[in-house]
Amino acid sequence: METEQDTLPAPPDLLQNVPDTVAASPDDLADEPFTDEAVRRITEAAGDPFLGGLALRDSLGIIAALDFWESVFREWKEAGRHDPRIGFRFVEYAVEAGDPGRYAAATEIHSWGLRGSFEELYREEIRLEMLMMEPLMDRRDFREWNRLYENRDSRLLREMNDFWSRNNMVPSSDRNERLIEHWQRIHFSREHFTNDTNTVYGADDRALIYVRLGAPDRQRSGTLSYNTAELRNRLYDLVEAGVINVGQVYILQMNIMQNYSPGSYDFWRYDRISDQGPVIYLFGRPGREGRYRLLDSVEDFISGSGYRSVVIGRRGTPSAFRAGYFLQMMLYNEVSTLDNYFGMRFMEYERRWNQAIFHSGANARMLGDLLSPKLAAHDMQLVRARAPQSQSLFERNLVSYPLMHRQFRFIDEEAGPVTYVLMHPSPQLHQLTDMLDQQPGIHVAGYVLRQGFLVYADGERTKRYIDEHVSEIREIDTAPGAFYTSTQFPADERETRIQLFSELYLRPGSVVADVLGRSLVGVSREWVTSEEPLRNDGQLLISDLVLGSTGNQPIGIRSGRMGLLSGYEINPDDDLQVYFEVYNLQPGQNGEHRYSIAYRLKSEGRRRLLLFRSRSPEVSLSWEASAPESRDFQFFEVDLSHAQNGNYTLEITVTDSETDETYLRSVDLTLKSR
Repeated sequence: METEQDTLPAPPDLLQNVPDTVAASPDDLADEPFTDEAVRRITEAAGDPFLGGLALRDSLGIIAALDFWESVFREWKEAGRHDPRIGFRFVEYAVEAGDPGRYAAATEIHSWGLRGSFEELYREEIRLEMLMMEPLMDRRDFREWNRLYENRDSRLLREMNDFWSRNNMVPSSDRNERLIEHWQRIHFSREHFTNDTNTVYGADDRALIYVRLGAPDRQRSGTLSYNTAELRNRLYDLVEAGVINVGQVYILQMNIMQNYSPGSYDFWRYDRISDQGPVIYLFGRPGREGRYRLLDSVEDFISGSGYRSVVIGRRGTPSAFRAGYFLQMMLYNEVSTLDNYFGMRFMEYERRWNQAIFHSGANARMLGDLLSPKLAAHDMQLVRARAPQSQSLFERNLVSYPLMHRQFRFIDEEAGPVTYVLMHPSPQLHQLTDMLDQQPGIHVAGYVLRQGFLVYADGERTKRYIDEHVSEIREIDTAPGAFYTSTQFPADERETRIQLFSELYLRPGSVVADVLGRSLVGVSREWVTSEEPLRNDGQLLISDLVLGSTGNQPIGIRSGRMGLLSGYEINPDDDLQVYFEVYNLQPGQNGEHRYSIAYRLKSEGRRRLLLFRSRSPEVSLSWEASAPESRDFQFFEVDLSHAQNGNYTLEITVTDSETDETYLRSVDLTLKSR
């Protein structure tokens, strides 16, 4: 008997707007009145703010615990104190209470708790949190976490915090949707996967897969009962082949069935998580086992004795038929309609069976080679290996597209070394908007493109910058220079990482406020590490070279405006634009800072030099410049009309006229005609 449904009961929808607050249900509150005095008495008796919150939950309900912990967080944050236990349980209880108005606070408190040190008092809660994250992680990374845990190393907390930062699905939001989704999946599992409590989530093995991958695209449940007709058919094949006589059929059937007990199963299939094909999982409680678990293969329903018990022939001979052979054929016939994977295996077994019985003198050995439970488990594992380590609802339902970005290093007079980051939309966004415009039933008045940066120094977020671009038409303008987002931040010795993100929203109406969370249709994220900052030791120095093109729409870059190149490729029909800054020039007797600039474009393919604005065979072109201060900038254009397609190196050399000190910087680029 089996039942089928397209999906499990619907989990919370992360893509739609939710109320800011939610009232506590009567079941959440105990008989004791919710008063400040009651909270004070209960928490003081606990002696520890974390334990005090747990006591409040047991006596006054989840909402009381959340309110108390949030007040502790505000106070401790000012004092520079941290407690990861409060962060762990706050996000868990906010999800359990169904209180989306607290999700932003839950994100902040969770991250705050992990920015402290590893203390022995936190050991058990940290271990529990690690185990709950294990299904999402690569085994090698989790082994490293275990090592840090055994050494009580505070880097573990930073690694855990970094994990959720890296997996934040909608960076422009104040809440970490992947963290919230993780706990929503755990809460869902605790409510629906109750056949066992053997996992860290207090649910059965389905929770391990659900927390990793979310709801399957197809699910079927049932019981694998006896298929006596299938067994008899196989035995009558042996009668026809002259291996046994008809009088043996019944007794052999009984002997075979002793090695099998009916068991319940749940079959899950994911269709959209791998380009290599569907991923399938089979769960069940084999009849002779007490535990409900993830099965290695269908063969788990057959007892171990079934693969050892010879029911026909003599052990050790090619004609020895084991009970497991018949039971496997019976089971695969039963599950052949669940999925093409099982149907194909059944067809192969059927082919091999007929070959062994009718064409090879009843040689059962070739069946043993095929019907090995270890081989079946290996094949099932190969199918499951297609699955990603974890997948969010956002990754399954939202479109991703490339991000285009550049980094440049400068020196600011006050801030010192700084990193300047620019990003703009990929032209491939047009493909996405065209696809959406063709969807029936979708009325698109335009789009909103939100993009920006999150900057993290040593794991702590130090900057967030967001731009919004509203399109009044059914297409986002992705022409070069149409919509750049830039930010600048101080660069120092700390490890600095930048998360770049872009989010595309539908505009179903004509008012920007109509853009709701559920209209999110595309998200792209990328992490980059900040390049090593410029080292300002007081000597002559120039910044990174910024390249542009006269064929692109100009944008502001520090002290200039130029048509920035998104990559390192330029059309030779356009002029090449160059911007850079000069630092630490030395003054002459009249107080002026004089220096010279030389540049050349060197062909890497033909090892010859091309001139700028000149047809003469000169190697370089140079000029003199002066500045009232020790720092200056240069912006100029290079005529490429006489250059041919190919790879080139642009070299810029600056010489201080007072000290004769020189500094050279170069950059590679490609000339390619459109």
